[in-house]
Amino acid sequence: MPETKYTKDGKKVAVIGKLNNTEWIVQEIFVSNGQEFPGGENFVVTSLLDELAETWQEKKDGEKQANTERSVKELNVTLSRLRKEKTQLRMDIDLSKLINKVKEKYTDVDIEQFDSLFAFMSGSITHLVIPDWNSVYKIETFPEAIKGLDDDKFNGLRLISLFGCNKYGERYKNDSLSLDWRINRWRDDSGNWTKIYPCKSYEEAVGIVDSLIIKNDTTEKLIQLKKKYGLKNPTEEKIKVFKNKFIENKKEAIQKAKENVEQLEATLEEMEKE
Repeated sequence: MPETKYTKDGKKVAVIGKLNNTEWIVQEIFVSNGQEFPGGENFVVTSLLDELAETWQEKKDGEKQANTERSVKELNVTLSRLRKEKTQLRMDIDLSKLINKVKEKYTDVDIEQFDSLFAFMSGSITHLVIPDWNSVYKIETFPEAIKGLDDDKFNGLRLISLFGCNKYGERYKNDSLSLDWRINRWRDDSGNWTKIYPCKSYEEAVGIVDSLIIKNDTTEKLIQLKKKYGLKNPTEEKIKVFKNKFIENKKEAIQKAKENVEQLEATLEEMEKE
C-alpha cells in the first residue's frame, strides 16, 4: 500500500506521486469491513500532513462541547439533590401540619412526647430500649426489635402501637395526657404490651438506659448491664457499696451456718451421752 498522509481538511489519502515541488497526486482512503483501501479518482493537493490535525475552531468547539457536557452533568446532580431535598422538606412540612393538628385538638398532651412520633414517621428511629426481666433493659436495633417471635412458619413483624392514657382520680386532674410507645410479644395480641423507648441512635439508647436505672438499687444484673453497654450507672461508688454489703451478708451467712453446725454438734453429743 502506498504511503499515507492527511489533507488539511482531514482526509486520509494515499500518495500516488509528486506532481511538482508544491503539488502531490493523491487518492482518498476508504474503509470497508475494517479494512482500509485507496479508492475513487486521483486528485491534486498542495500540502500534506503526517498526522491528522484539527483547526483552532474545531479545538474550541470540542472544548465548548466538553464544558457543556460537564455543566449538564453537574446540573443533573444538583437537580437530583434539590428534588430529594424538596421531597424531604415536603414530608417534614406535611408531618408538621399533622402534628400541629393533633396539638390543637389535644391541648393537654405533653408536647415533647410528639418528638418520637415525628421520628417514627420520618424513619429516624434506629434503636429501641426494651425492658427485659433477665437483664433489666436491652437495646436492640429497630429491625431486630420488630422481628416476629412466633415459633410457627409465619415470619411476621411485631407492630408498635402508640397508647394514650391519663391517670384517674381527682388528684390527677391536672396531669398531662401520657403517650407511651409499646410493643406486643405475639402477632395475635395474646401477650402483654411492653413499654419501649424509641431512639434515633445507639448513643441515645445508652443514655436512655442510664436515665432509667439511675435510681435503681445496685444489683449484679445492673453491674453486668453497665459492662455490656458502657453505662455510667451504677456508679463505681455504688458498686463498691454493693460488693461490700454482699461480702458482709455472705460472712454473716457463713457465721450463722457455723453456729448452726456447732448447735447440731452439741445436740448430737448430748444425744450420744444419753
